[in-house]
Amino acid sequence: MVARLPGKSPGVRDSENRGQLLYDRLKRQLDNSEFSDWFECGSCEFFAPDRFVFTTANSFRGAWIEQKYGSIVREAARELFDFDPRIEFLSDQLRERSPTLGALDVDTRRRQDVRDFNGQESISSKTISSKEHADDERDGVDRKDAARIGAIRETLTFDSFVEAPGNRMALAASRAACEGLNESSNPLFLYGDHGTGKTHLLAAVCNELLHHRGCRVIHQSSEDFTNSLLAAIQTGSVESFRARYLASDGFVLEDLQFLYKKKRTQEELGVLIAALIDAGKRVLLSCIDSPYNKSKLEDRLRSCVQSGLVAEIKSPDAVLRTAVLMRKALFRGHELPADVASFVASRVGENLRDVEGALARLLMFASMLNMPPSLEVAQVAFGEVRVETPTVSISSILQIIQEHFDLKVRDLLSRSKVRSVVYARQVGMVLARELTPLSLVEIGMHFGGRDHTTVLYALRKIRKLRDQRADVHSTVLALKARAIEAARR
Repeated sequence: MVARLPGKSPGVRDSENRGQLLYDRLKRQLDNSEFSDWFECGSCEFFAPDRFVFTTANSFRGAWIEQKYGSIVREAARELFDFDPRIEFLSDQLRERSPTLGALDVDTRRRQDVRDFNGQESISSKTISSKEHADDERDGVDRKDAARIGAIRETLTFDSFVEAPGNRMALAASRAACEGLNESSNPLFLYGDHGTGKTHLLAAVCNELLHHRGCRVIHQSSEDFTNSLLAAIQTGSVESFRARYLASDGFVLEDLQFLYKKKRTQEELGVLIAALIDAGKRVLLSCIDSPYNKSKLEDRLRSCVQSGLVAEIKSPDAVLRTAVLMRKALFRGHELPADVASFVASRVGENLRDVEGALARLLMFASMLNMPPSLEVAQVAFGEVRVETPTVSISSILQIIQEHFDLKVRDLLSRSKVRSVVYARQVGMVLARELTPLSLVEIGMHFGGRDHTTVLYALRKIRKLRDQRADVHSTVLALKARAIEAARR
């Protein structure tokens, strides 16, 4: 442990070696596990007249150590040296660049910490602003719609979840997480392929805790967590960022697989989860892969996950898909016959999002044909019987888009790049492509004289969103049904 004096060369030692003395004092004072977890991988250096600098793996870890052990460190320094010390925590990457620390102000440290994070300058003050205000036409979903992605859907409850052998353990563990804190099952880690019900169970836990237990729960995607953390580092509000989680009763994080290549984010998350568990908070996580795949998760994060309960959710078989169809139809006010549900279930893949989309398609055709959702309607909806579709006019499509999105036609035809307008315009282009004989060039001309490549981008963008989000898929199907019904009149 080297204690350097300001203005001297890095090799000149403090004759009293105060940094080492304080470090040794903490090693004797703290439990072995505490010292090993939080201090052993760092260092402590003294700068006259009263400054001690601890180096840590990153700024978030330093903020947590300062919050938990800052008073202990200060008191130990007072007892050893008989003066009021200044204690600072600094990421080791920045410390290596500046041996004397004299030339760096706080803002510079923050900017360099952000550049170090995950090996690149992921978010700066400039990019934070641009992310929040970007209105590029090729960025289709507006902020209101984006907010819904992270929102907790109140319809996703335990009552609406269909139990089956492949999800029984995960369901029982999720219910238990609402009843009380059990150290052996905290954190709870759910894993399984896309569309198996992980999001439904985590949302059910959130809804139960929020609406029936009076708990405060933070529910985020891994992407949102990463962006929030980077913004906190940039603005110097890491302590407030961490305090927000510690002040909650539970933390729910989805899609951990998006952090596979973000080593630093995983390190930060591992520290946070350990702190939350120590503080007696519930932690629930989801991922497509088992945490026992050692190549994917960093050691600390994997250790935290494996210390709790790991539950797999298996892909739904035909029986479960049929039951889900009948349950979801009932929640929408339709009693779906078993033979119809079985027919539809056999036409979709092993993904519950596909099941939702198939149900929306069936109900759309039932509405369009003015019939109940029968086997005959299902055969029409899934291509086994063709039905004559009336010609839909572009003016009718514009009118329907205008009414649904509460916009004016002139907005849709304008050069506006406001996200809400862009998204509505793109949906309109999709309807025009699917319901009219117009070419890409002609559709572009009807939507304000746009180039055919813009139309092609809109089709691809909305198709991707429909694959990822059931609400977008349902919206497009519902608007198609309205357009066809209007053309029949």
